[in-house]
Amino acid sequence: MNIIKEITAKYQGVYEEEIKKSTIYASGKYSFHPEKGVFEVAGSKLSVNIQAVGGAAQVTEPYRIILYLKKPFNGKLEIYPTTILNKIYWYIFKSSKLSLSSKIDKYYSFKGNKQLIKKLKKDKEFCEVLKPETVYITLNKKHPKHILLKPAYGLDTIEQLERFIKLLKSIENEINSNFSF
Repeated sequence: MNIIKEITAKYQGVYEEEIKKSTIYASGKYSFHPEKGVFEVAGSKLSVNIQAVGGAAQVTEPYRIILYLKKPFNGKLEIYPTTILNKIYWYIFKSSKLSLSSKIDKYYSFKGNKQLIKKLKKDKEFCEVLKPETVYITLNKKHPKHILLKPAYGLDTIEQLERFIKLLKSIENEINSNFSF
């Protein structure tokens, strides 16, 4: 059973997949197989989807894990792995005696709503779950009710997917408890 089917079954959600399609191009045969699961975790609606492409060139759009906020958030949030230049800066100019929440800057860059970022960096559990992963998280004005998480290297296990859900739930909890809509 694949990960999307497993998580959807675990939380009694709805799983959808399109029929596998294939076509032949000059560069070879390609197949296309989109999958989507929609479910609820602790009162929050989530969806996990992938647009799998296989064949001559093994490429896939990354998994997209979306948590749907109940009300739109008018701020912006971007969390992404830090660049090599940021890492060098961090090693040269930052103290080694900083807390874990401050050390998360060594691994991730944050942009957007300063108050939300400050709260997330102080959340020890959020930082511990985020640190070993390589993910991209966005919440923007184009989709103010969607917190989008894209893992850089796909999903290996259902436990990893549940850690990603925990990250999204942490962001949602900070937004709900600290911002009025």
